[in-house]
Amino acid sequence: MSIFSPNFKNISRPTTTRDVLIYYAKEINHVKEKLAKAFGLGCLTSDDWNSEHTNDEYIFVTTHWVDKDCKLQKKIIRFRALSLPYDARCCAHILNLIVKVGLELANDVIDVLDYKGQQYKEYKIFSLFDEG
Repeated sequence: MSIFSPNFKNISRPTTTRDVLIYYAKEINHVKEKLAKAFGLGCLTSDDWNSEHTNDEYIFVTTHWVDKDCKLQKKIIRFRALSLPYDARCCAHILNLIVKVGLELANDVIDVLDYKGQQYKEYKIFSLFDEG
């Protein structure tokens, strides 16, 4: 690469890993701040996705909310690869775990909301199937 650009410096894997994790932490805090400033309620949705090149399957949870400028915002808050074999029960279990983690993230935002002088914590975690 130095032939094409003499000023180019290779970046090590540990440096890249550290920088990505720092960016990830900043982005999570940024999403929490945006959700805390959102007007009204947010929504969690889930979907699956597969890679065209590798046929790998993924499942993710997205949060949607309306910002102060009345624009619909959305962010992926959890993303997980599905390993074969998987069936509906397996997907439901993974989705349940992802949603619980997503609601823990939302709990941080809900803790800062104040509704008529009281903490606004009226949400329930529903299990997608009986674990017992």
